[in-house]
Amino acid sequence: RTLYAGGTRVLQSTDRGDHWTVISPDLGDPPGPDRGRVTTGALTRLDESPLVRGMLAGGTEGGRLWLTTDHGTSWRRTDDGLPHDWVTCVTLSKWSPGRIYASFTGFRDDDETPYVYVSDDTGRTWRSIAANLPTESVFAVREDPVDPRVLYLGTDLGVYLSRDRGAHWESLSATLPSTAVLGLTVQAQAGDLVIGTYGRGAWILDLTPIHDRTAVSVADPLYVYPIRGATADWFGWEALPGERRGRNVARMQVESLSAGMASLTVRDSAGRAVRHWQAALTPGVNTVTWDLQVERGPGALGEAAAGSYALDVSLGTARAARGFTVLADPDRPRR
Repeated sequence: RTLYAGGTRVLQSTDRGDHWTVISPDLGDPPGPDRGRVTTGALTRLDESPLVRGMLAGGTEGGRLWLTTDHGTSWRRTDDGLPHDWVTCVTLSKWSPGRIYASFTGFRDDDETPYVYVSDDTGRTWRSIAANLPTESVFAVREDPVDPRVLYLGTDLGVYLSRDRGAHWESLSATLPSTAVLGLTVQAQAGDLVIGTYGRGAWILDLTPIHDRTAVSVADPLYVYPIRGATADWFGWEALPGERRGRNVARMQVESLSAGMASLTVRDSAGRAVRHWQAALTPGVNTVTWDLQVERGPGALGEAAAGSYALDVSLGTARAARGFTVLADPDRPRR
């Protein structure tokens, strides 16, 4: 029922927005050098701790960071030693009660330095976790809900992953358009990373290969990650297979140690091959899709029935397989 909103002050509603109460003094940037070309100096980010009741943190256009641990009764500055630039993200940790992440952008001064920091003592001291990030402004930082070592970062040109809390970063943008990622979140129940971009829409990434490190530990030449169940589509107005845009697909993620043209076969519960195709694999994690159609004869395709299936992948002498389920469309009319 509790909501928060930030402007130059922080407001709280305990009845889902029907009524609001001011719970802070004026936290905005005062007139002066920090305001610069900014018109209001208001809060740009506000976050609530998932661990400590009554803990809120926010940041302003001019680079000020504020923290309260008593539901807004008192606030203190926590930005000593940090850039006086636009605050793009403030994240209170879900793993450690005193941990705060903050990022800034110097776009007003044509400064693309990746300003991203962490504090483990509620903002009293900070250290940079920019490490090997390229020269790109940082807009968002989030923790993984499964592994406390894993962080996700949105920048002016893409998404990055750290497996060691910011000591090293690797790109997750191989198949993502070069675009500013202004917000990201992890959907814990589904195991997805969801991002929002500037002008290029929203994108979703299955985090199974990040959470499941089996392929790395066993160093198999081919490895198929667990495949999520796919729901068979049914549309009463579509009688002929063909264009699959907008239809459900089964997404499979295959890790390969080498590049090459792989052979992929889908088999039904009796082991019969019902669909076969080829796909080019590169070293690393590759996403391939099956359009939930089965071969009915020469040049003929039909919809896959609900049931158990398996994907076989072969590349040279290497082979890997994984079972999965096609679920019945709950909206299909019963006859």
